Amino acid sequence: MAYAQTLRVYALADADAPPPGRYLDAYPLAWKTLPIFDVSFLALLAGVIDEEPLQPKDAVMAGMLSSIGIHKGTPFAPDEQRAALLTRAVQDGAAAMNDYFMRRAFVPFWPGRQWQATNPADNHGFTFYGDGQLDYDRRAGAFAYWATWAPKRLADPSKLPASYYLKVFNDAASERFDGNHLYRLRVPADIPARDFWSLVAYEVGTNAFIYNPLDRVGRSSYDRDALSYNDDGSVDVYVGPQPPNGLNDNWIPTGGRDFWLILRFYGPQKPLFDKTWTAEDLVKVG
Repeated sequence: MAYAQTLRVYALADADAPPPGRYLDAYPLAWKTLPIFDVSFLALLAGVIDEEPLQPKDAVMAGMLSSIGIHKGTPFAPDEQRAALLTRAVQDGAAAMNDYFMRRAFVPFWPGRQWQATNPADNHGFTFYGDGQLDYDRRAGAFAYWATWAPKRLADPSKLPASYYLKVFNDAASERFDGNHLYRLRVPADIPARDFWSLVAYEVGTNAFIYNPLDRVGRSSYDRDALSYNDDGSVDVYVGPQPPNGLNDNWIPTGGRDFWLILRFYGPQKPLFDKTWTAEDLVKVG
């Protein structure tokens, strides 16, 4: 923080006498950062098109945007009828991305289990642009719809990655998670995460944290002093609208909202990747 406050951003014309910086502490306010899938989404996109330089790979998309009134240097001002049509189009696009994300974005990690991993197919450094084509469906549904940022290279293939994430959308019975039910994940004592593990719930449709009065969106091994453990050293983490009796500290609230989960391994170890270790599926318990 001290270092950040030494930085200055100002017009070059003010270089001889830079103005003082102004710093705002955003914590603990809640900031509205999720996209809204209506015509305002296109208004934001129009602002980006207007301000940022277009690359050659953007030419086809820029042409399509031009057909709905988004041009560089021209205000985006659809009339009421067109705004209604564009809102419906954006909502259809969001539904298509959600379907891709829930059904096609990932591949099974273990045979016979519900856990899924990122599809190892080449994503060209997360640009999704290569071999003469732009895979915009996959870029949207498998990345931009749920993720904010990714490194250009996740890891050296000859070395273990620094972290690894598994996603899950279904319970042990192959049914989608329902925010009105309670589920249990048993995390064994020998989980192959050298640094720590975490389980975090995300709301279906927004792919954002499910905020709640406990300000708790997940549980992790950093919570070890609060968690209740089984005799064998494993820990049961519960996800749902209400906790089991006496296990409030092992609970991730869902507020009745449908959800999906990420199990993160920080410092993942070899048994995860050679698959001599497997995670249990979540079971519905209430």
